[in-house]
Amino acid sequence: MTFRRALLLGMAGAAALRPAQAAGWPERPLSLVLPFNAGGPSDNFARVLAQQLNQALGEPGVVVLNKPGAAGNIGLAEVAASQPDGYTLGIITNSVAAHVVMAPKPIVTFDSFTWLAGLVVEPSAIVARPGSFRDFADFIAKARQRGLSVAHAGIGTAHQIALSLLERKAGIELVQVPFTGSAPAKTQLLGGHIDAAIFPLSEVLIMLRERQGEALAVTLAERTRFAPDMPTFRENGFEVVSGTRRGIVAPAGLPVAVRERLGAALAQVMQSTALKQVLDEMNVEIDFRSGPDLLALMRQDEATIRALRLPT
Repeated sequence: MTFRRALLLGMAGAAALRPAQAAGWPERPLSLVLPFNAGGPSDNFARVLAQQLNQALGEPGVVVLNKPGAAGNIGLAEVAASQPDGYTLGIITNSVAAHVVMAPKPIVTFDSFTWLAGLVVEPSAIVARPGSFRDFADFIAKARQRGLSVAHAGIGTAHQIALSLLERKAGIELVQVPFTGSAPAKTQLLGGHIDAAIFPLSEVLIMLRERQGEALAVTLAERTRFAPDMPTFRENGFEVVSGTRRGIVAPAGLPVAVRERLGAALAQVMQSTALKQVLDEMNVEIDFRSGPDLLALMRQDEATIRALRLPT
């Protein structure tokens, strides 16, 4: 479903929804659980999202709660365990698909949630120290000669999945070096301890502006307006199109009327000038999806990860 069609459907739902269908809701503030640390672009996005959602719902109040841990699954488990009354929402990423596959005993599953909407997607990009490789083709050629070391921000992240897909598509074997985030990986890259890294595009663009690295390729279907000179994996002959997807969920069992109103409100929010400005500053594109469409994409990610048979 295209962004425009999903948006029109959401707004149509808003027009069709009669007040009596969600009578009395919301009567008190909502909690929006961000399963990551405070500070940084994701936190900023969550807070602007909360402000705009508050306005779209008639200003009951929307409070952001930071609940980091276990690659985001601690916060999501709290959302899943909450009452399905529309007062607890969570920001979810496709790392939950990796958790479902790779965790011996997953603390959340897809069935733990009511899926409300997909909001944005941020691709990954491979970056190296200046002068390390002529281009992406040179990176692949050298990887075929020896096992290049490539850092990523942790097991089960979209970055690890993209790197593993590249290995399979290109017939190469990389030495993957997982870190607990991009910051320590960047330190090792700049110190010359690893050959390259795969980071969120927004972080790679900061490195480029500071002349700390050279981007080799990005995991998009087409080149991005934020970096039109950066080639894609696809144009280099490797069908690797992926990224970190962010969406909104509620506990399983959310009443239909509340679900429809939240979906319509989120469609309205994604047209907000303030939110678009924040996303542009983050170098992140809107990719609005209905809740069912977001869940379908998560199931596709799950199937991809199972096929890769990644070590845990």
